[in-house]
Amino acid sequence: MYKTFLFVFMLSFGLPSLAQEEIITFEDYFTVRLGISNSFNSFEINNQEDGSRFLISPNQKIISTVTFLFRSVEIDIGYTPTFLKFNNDNDKRGKSKLFALNLRGYLGKWMQSLDIYKTKGFYLADSNLDFPSGETITLPDLKVFKIGGSTSYIFNDKFSFRAISFQNEWQTKSSGSFIPRMSYYYTKFSDNTQESSKFFDVSVGPSYYYNWVLHKHLLLSVGGYTGIGLNVSTTKYEDASFNEKLTSAAYDLTGRTAIGYNSNRFYTGITTNFNLFFHKVDRYSRIEDKQVFMEFYIGYRFKAPKSWLKAAKKVNKKLGLE
Repeated sequence: MYKTFLFVFMLSFGLPSLAQEEIITFEDYFTVRLGISNSFNSFEINNQEDGSRFLISPNQKIISTVTFLFRSVEIDIGYTPTFLKFNNDNDKRGKSKLFALNLRGYLGKWMQSLDIYKTKGFYLADSNLDFPSGETITLPDLKVFKIGGSTSYIFNDKFSFRAISFQNEWQTKSSGSFIPRMSYYYTKFSDNTQESSKFFDVSVGPSYYYNWVLHKHLLLSVGGYTGIGLNVSTTKYEDASFNEKLTSAAYDLTGRTAIGYNSNRFYTGITTNFNLFFHKVDRYSRIEDKQVFMEFYIGYRFKAPKSWLKAAKKVNKKLGLE
């Protein structure tokens, strides 16, 4: 009886430590990550009345990214660099400027993200024609501002979402997790006129991600999310009497694949991601809001200053994490 009680007692204290060994954390390090991405946000409009399809897309699709990571905070900044020659196209599709800011934080099993995108300069093409041979119309003054994010809950303690791309943790044993998620985005189209269009999308649904440990230092991750919700579209015309507002069903589809190499200080990898929103903008037209990117990145971890560690410890105590 005594031996049985001792075994259960030791097992109850041993399980958490075993779970922790499956995920390596870098709490005492500050990480900087640099990347090159073809991130862009395009929109395809499908008129169900006459069957026409039009693509609205930026021409400039290559951005540089710099990411800062410490503890549970991830800050990712993307911009269009002028030193990359393929961003200086003077073809009929015009020029574009892109900026992106992505924030992600973790509190226990909760994961919160915030995304901000600003794009100026698009072209309009007929999707029914063979691109790029089809005629295009440049829209240099068209601006798209998008802000939103998601709230997720990670069920499995042995699964690390932070190990997928930013690699602020490292998964040592293969594991997956069911992650329910709520996603919400506000998008505004505007130019130099008084006309504008605004979309608000919100969706809820399940997602699942799995991390395969291919080697001690090599990880492959695959996952996706499917959501359903509502969209509210508002179109403001120069003549205010023709303003239009429509509420319709919205569908959200996300997929992500990542492969990465990790060591104590250095890491690198490639991530592909797509996010699709489908909803109506009027009685006859449906829009496909697409965010697609593939990114190559390298990162390095520096020992964090003691003042940072003390400040982080104080914050954790106030949040009840220590």
